[in-house]
Amino acid sequence: MTAQGGDILAYLEHAISEAEQFGLLLRTSADRKLIALHGGNMHSCPATDETGYLDEWTQFGHDDACPVIQLLAEGYGWTEGER
Repeated sequence: MTAQGGDILAYLEHAISEAEQFGLLLRTSADRKLIALHGGNMHSCPATDETGYLDEWTQFGHDDACPVIQLLAEGYGWTEGER
């Protein structure tokens, strides 16, 4: 490998590191927006009922987490046992 090839690899490693950090910022920013939209008490959003039917206006009351919030939490390590 030439010195130039080594420079390219070093550049790519640095660029990928920065892109990962920037991507993480974008992802967490989007997640916060979803939490703001779906995290409040007494709201409705599309969800399936107990039979699996899509009920487009499922009402979520106090201490209920809609499926969007549950799925977001799973991405951050939340497990069924913590619910």
